[in-house]
Amino acid sequence: MFRLYLLNALVSRAGSVGISYRISKSDLLHRTVFASYLIRFCPLIPPTFVEHYFNSHHYWQYISDSQLGIAVPNVNATKLSELPFLLPPLNEQIRIVAKLDQIIPRIDLLKERLDRIPAIIKRFRQSLLMAAVTGKLTERWRTNHPDFDSPLWIKSKNNKIISHEVYRSEWNEIDIPENWNCLHLKEVADLRLGKMLDGVKNTGVELEYIRNVNVRWFQFELDDLKTIRLLQEEVIKLSIKNGDVFICEGGEPGRAAVWQSGENKMTFQKALHRVRFHGNVEPYWLVYNLKLDADTDRLSRLFTGSTIKHFTGRSLAEYLLLLPPLEEQKEIVRQVEKLFALADKLESHYQKAKARVDKLSQSILAKAFRGELVITEAELAEKEGRVFESAEKLLDRILEEKAKLSGNKKSTVPRRSVKGRKNTERKYMDR
Repeated sequence: MFRLYLLNALVSRAGSVGISYRISKSDLLHRTVFASYLIRFCPLIPPTFVEHYFNSHHYWQYISDSQLGIAVPNVNATKLSELPFLLPPLNEQIRIVAKLDQIIPRIDLLKERLDRIPAIIKRFRQSLLMAAVTGKLTERWRTNHPDFDSPLWIKSKNNKIISHEVYRSEWNEIDIPENWNCLHLKEVADLRLGKMLDGVKNTGVELEYIRNVNVRWFQFELDDLKTIRLLQEEVIKLSIKNGDVFICEGGEPGRAAVWQSGENKMTFQKALHRVRFHGNVEPYWLVYNLKLDADTDRLSRLFTGSTIKHFTGRSLAEYLLLLPPLEEQKEIVRQVEKLFALADKLESHYQKAKARVDKLSQSILAKAFRGELVITEAELAEKEGRVFESAEKLLDRILEEKAKLSGNKKSTVPRRSVKGRKNTERKYMDR
């Protein structure tokens, strides 16, 4: 007796267009209805076979091509009913499902393991920065370089050195090497906000300027630069030099990078702080501290505003900065950059591996629905010396059973010619 598969499936027709869900037997224990933005249908073939097909590129390509609407894309039941669908013989469908049920979970497990890597890399970078700004990274270096084991005489405006106890109580409860100093940022650097973007008042020399969107952590993205006009005295005051640290005032307050692109005729907008050190400070040392404090949410203590956060010039001036001797700062930067490069390399390998694995699922599904994943029913029947039921006969039986269920003598489902189906199917299978 031919078995008719009647478990329902739901497809989203608006919003997340095309997303599908197969109703399981456990779902049937609950008395529920479905909303108008869903399309329900009952597969007359093994539902798992349909479920796999709905994860394939061919299905999603059809959904993409069939979407209606501009503001809210959608697909209706009529369009979904015209979905090209390759129908193998029933036994072949079952073997395809069995094979996919073996392979796809393994790929999913591999994806799950790969997805853990970004978090591991992030924790590694945070741990590295923590070791750097607390002196753990250079403990051995200090032992091997006793000549630098003395308090740093920093070039500051007022020589206001803050005690380690104050730093620990107000900012971060950590052990600090004895020869490290602690100062407010205003003591060791010139801080300046950029040019106000006021088209009426801006006159003079036209220069390209960097915005907060151009500043990423540790680097700049300068693909989309705009221009602004400055007076001659502003050109000098708001210049950009190697070693300048730019810090976002808004957007993601505190995000920072060091300018290392050489001399230029550029400036910066008011949404950015420029920090220019007087001397004896490695610019990257400040960025390491800011990044660690941002990741651990300590930096937010300095922000103002409730909904939209800002890192004002006054708050930045009061930022507490630990300062090792200059030679130790240089050693810390050298080690951090070396280890960051290894992390970047690992992240690059991860991205390439993820791309390959993401393609692997679609490659397997494509083979399955091209009839290449398992031996075809015709080949298997010939090998075993038996007669098999063709897909055309299976379709006839499906239509007959459907007609019986609907109470009609003849099926109301129009049957396309085999030639017509193949032409339609080929359109999507070749993509």
